[in-house]
Amino acid sequence: MNLQIKHVVVLFSCLVGARVMAQPGPIPFPFNPPCGMPPNTSYDLSSDGVFDLELVGTEVGTDDVPSSYGWCGRALRGVNGTTFLRVVDGSGPGEPTRFARHDTLPVLGRENDLMPSRYQWTDTEVQVIAWPYGTAIGEPNQPSLDPERPVVVLRVPGAEGAKWVAALLEVREASREVYVIALAEAPEGEVLRW
Repeated sequence: MNLQIKHVVVLFSCLVGARVMAQPGPIPFPFNPPCGMPPNTSYDLSSDGVFDLELVGTEVGTDDVPSSYGWCGRALRGVNGTTFLRVVDGSGPGEPTRFARHDTLPVLGRENDLMPSRYQWTDTEVQVIAWPYGTAIGEPNQPSLDPERPVVVLRVPGAEGAKWVAALLEVREASREVYVIALAEAPEGEVLRW
């Protein structure tokens, strides 16, 4: 009889343990992550029903848990083959080039043609805004977008050929909101004015 009671207790414990482990929902942590981020945002700048850009959260910090020093941020990345224009200036690899609010991009050539050597299409991210957390809060903010040069140029592939799109990036520093607005587009190989 004693052996049967032990089996019932062991069986009951296993069932209760399995039920507890199968509860839905996030695993609770004793701390909050330092960079509470809104969900990623996708943009269809070419109005063809396919997303061209995605705004994502970024975080760089110390390895201690919870992280005591670091930077939160929001960055834009091209999706579905979208790339950013970068003018090579001898400073090595870097972020895409930012342009003035009103500018013109001359004819550069098509993606598969030889382009002037100082122009490149790159699939790197564009850091749009960054803010400190933890013990980094006393440090100066990392520079966000230059208000004199808030435009990036994108190469957006499509079913009817690639387009060049000039996109205005606006940031509300206080609320950390980011807006991406298509200013102008042109078929690849044509002059782009915005």
